[in-house]
Amino acid sequence: MVELIRIEGVSIKQTGTKANSYSVRVFIKNVGDETAEVNSIYVFNIYGNVYCAEVFELKLSPGEVGSISMECELEKMAQYFVKASTKKGYESLYSISI
Repeated sequence: MVELIRIEGVSIKQTGTKANSYSVRVFIKNVGDETAEVNSIYVFNIYGNVYCAEVFELKLSPGEVGSISMECELEKMAQYFVKASTKKGYESLYSISI
């Protein structure tokens, strides 16, 4: 049995509270054949600078899709990476541009 996750998509919306404040919603699917325990999400740039991070507990059954939302201060016209990790250390990476 294997624990595998995949970021299916990322939704980014400007919140209006600050000029560079965005709501980031990450959709994660369990593509493995055992329950996946996703416990962290990071948004970072191409230089590895972390712009926001969230630690939580999200259990996904095989085939199940879940989502996590967080607030980030991001710069326009920039590329970022979103990384989701499980308790066992499996990761998924997704590229986004603002």
